[in-house]
Amino acid sequence: MGEKFSKEFISAAIAEAKRAEFSAKNRKGETYLGVLIAYLLGATGGVAHASVADMPRRSRPKKLSVGELFAEKIPRTDAEKVLTVGYFLEVVEGLDMFNVDDLDRCFDRMKIGVPVNVNDSVNKNIRKGKIEPASQKKKGKKAWLLTGTGESAVEEGFKGGSRS
Repeated sequence: MGEKFSKEFISAAIAEAKRAEFSAKNRKGETYLGVLIAYLLGATGGVAHASVADMPRRSRPKKLSVGELFAEKIPRTDAEKVLTVGYFLEVVEGLDMFNVDDLDRCFDRMKIGVPVNVNDSVNKNIRKGKIEPASQKKKGKKAWLLTGTGESAVEEGFKGGSRS
């Protein structure tokens, strides 16, 4: 490891690390340091030189947050917001059914106000065939399930069309 690096080589390593840091969405400092080390070790045979795009991806994707789902689907009305949270609870978190406590927990997590009347929003979705009552209660409270129509409505997003 007693190799000496030229100023040009070190400048190139720093430039590569800065490019990687700039393009990184998160953990910019760690990205900078990791690319710099990889570049320098690549010169000594420690690892092959690779750009950030060539580095291995995380094998397990991160779970979508309820806030990310809202940003993607853009629900506007209280009924759309409740439907989107119900989708999150069933599809992302894997719940068999959800109740008002589950809905409240997700709204709290996003730091946005809970709809004034959650039950009214649920009932609007029931009338439209997007949510249905569960056959049993959950922790002593009414529980609901999404229908196929409800899942499709969320998956398509709420960017246009009729408001509910």
